[in-house]
Amino acid sequence: MKNKATAILCCAMLAVSAAAQSLPSSWDLYPATAIGDRSLAFDIEAEGVSLPILWGFDTAWNDEANMLRGLRYTGSDIIGVARVSFQPWAEITEKGVLPPMLQENLNKRMKTVGMIGHKVDIALNLDGGEPTIKEIYGGLDADKNYIGNPDEVADAYARLIDATAAAVQAKGYRVVSAAPFNEPDYFWNGTPINIFNEINRRLKNFDEYPRFADIRISGGNTLNCDQALPWYSELKECLYCKYIAHRTADILRRHSPDMDNPTGSQRHRRRLQLLLHSQLENPGSDDPLDQVELTP
Repeated sequence: MKNKATAILCCAMLAVSAAAQSLPSSWDLYPATAIGDRSLAFDIEAEGVSLPILWGFDTAWNDEANMLRGLRYTGSDIIGVARVSFQPWAEITEKGVLPPMLQENLNKRMKTVGMIGHKVDIALNLDGGEPTIKEIYGGLDADKNYIGNPDEVADAYARLIDATAAAVQAKGYRVVSAAPFNEPDYFWNGTPINIFNEINRRLKNFDEYPRFADIRISGGNTLNCDQALPWYSELKECLYCKYIAHRTADILRRHSPDMDNPTGSQRHRRRLQLLLHSQLENPGSDDPLDQVELTP
């Protein structure tokens, strides 16, 4: 009996000892980071700097119910911009004129924009996808190789964007920006940086496309924030504004360093313009186009 009790006691002590040991865990891969000094002191009585926000809605995914819901949350009086898409689904055969199918699609989006109840500025962006005519506008074939002549593709996109801008203006709206490509760093979109750059160069030729003297070209519109600076650096010669990235949360978390000098003293002299993307403009400008834009 005594030996049995001793054996039970020993087993219990071993069990306690084993329980006290640190068992391997997947959380071991994530060491705890020491909490830093995150105190932020500011004067709540100070006048501060006024940075007006211009709110906007997106119709790239056109849905009247979404627009109605957004307007019920925000009211229409604070809405000043909307995003509308151009589609490489048909060829522009007459300069400045959309073919019937593309005009009909644009009309549907502009009808949704009209629910706002007053004229707002329009930001254009690409709505591509599978309907894209790759023989005209380029893209990836079944083997994921790029097809399309770069110069011809750039010409086709420039004509498409110009015709879409003309159609929007004909409805009495002001087009303030155009994003030739959307999330171009995502390989499967088939939108390489050299084509992007060539489109920008063509639209910057004001003799050929005079309306774009007053329309900003935005880039690089990347999906991955880590690719924002490389794409912008490659494209900036022919850009009018600095369109950073798609993931707003990352931009805010990383404080959006100045794109021309990300380690410079002006890294905090910026404003965020969000039309589902985040865009740097020119700090301190009085131009109403330079106001911060946020999409709910």
